[in-house]
Amino acid sequence: MNIIQNSFQVVNTILPGITNEQITALFSGNARKLFSLNSSSIKEGEVAEITLFSKHGEQQVTKEILKSKSNNNPFTGKTLNGKVFGIINKGKLFLN
Repeated sequence: MNIIQNSFQVVNTILPGITNEQITALFSGNARKLFSLNSSSIKEGEVAEITLFSKHGEQQVTKEILKSKSNNNPFTGKTLNGKVFGIINKGKLFLN
């Protein structure tokens, strides 16, 4: 589990009414503005950078699914809503 996955699940758990559009804005557009990054878009022929997620389902945070070398995650042992299935980055698909 990486930071984006953990963050998505925490937001989805504490704000169960948040829409897909709001989640997308929160983790893409708003984050890019906050860190003064160029905006991104999905265009034919361009390299995609996409996170694949579902608001449905639950997942328990365990040491086994954490991708970090650190085990001090405050959500270890907690069950969170939603799941990140993978990412498309620099033309490559990475699935969890």
